[in-house]
Amino acid sequence: MSDDNAGVIHILRRTRPWVSFLSVFGLVVALLITLFGLASWAGIGQERAGHGLPLAMLVVYPLMVIAWLVPSLRLHKYARRIGTFVAQGHQAQLEAALEAERRFWMFIGILAVLTAILAVVTVAGGMLLGFMASP
Repeated sequence: MSDDNAGVIHILRRTRPWVSFLSVFGLVVALLITLFGLASWAGIGQERAGHGLPLAMLVVYPLMVIAWLVPSLRLHKYARRIGTFVAQGHQAQLEAALEAERRFWMFIGILAVLTAILAVVTVAGGMLLGFMASP
């Protein structure tokens, strides 16, 4: 390893456990959402046979799982690439780690924009329905 990367290696070595922790945490949350959704589906399926599934079952739970699963997998890849760079110290490995981090933040940015759009549409829809319902 070159001395030029010593500071970067030290910082990334200390960063990797947090990246790994958040990756595992996100995977656990995605699993819990999946299990909760399946348990709800089973309960609703017995109670409401023939009435169709609620919107939350068809749209919200799968979107929540994706919103947790994708960034968690991207963080896992970033943590692996940090480990490779810390172990070997090559410039190309640092670039690969930073590319994995960039892809994580790109997904989070897209998710933030979509969440903001959904919030605006929801609030505007609620206000519109409120105005339409008033006498």
